[in-house]
Amino acid sequence: MMTGTYADGSQFEADAIETDSDGAQWPVVFCEKVTRYRMVLWRFKCRYCGSWHFHSAVPGHHMAHCAETVQRQGRKVATNAAYNGHGYILRLAPEGTAKGHKWSQLRLSEGIWT
Repeated sequence: MMTGTYADGSQFEADAIETDSDGAQWPVVFCEKVTRYRMVLWRFKCRYCGSWHFHSAVPGHHMAHCAETVQRQGRKVATNAAYNGHGYILRLAPEGTAKGHKWSQLRLSEGIWT
């Protein structure tokens, strides 16, 4: 797990961090490929709201759709969803990665998983 800072100063936790050409940091979230309704999608379990997030199967920046609050034990609880308003970079986890594998241990070297 890594902690980074968006350009506006707000912090986030992510599997990895990428820095763009302007020096801004972006969280990288590793996804798994799934098929739903005959469509290939990428998904990940959000560390903030606890829900599965589904996106088109395309690497790169995606806008977040975290719930601001979730129901826990019959109460609405704020998720502190740091991804909202900023988004994240999605990357497909390497083929053969077992569910439950600590994706944060993977390394990104010039855009290629090693």
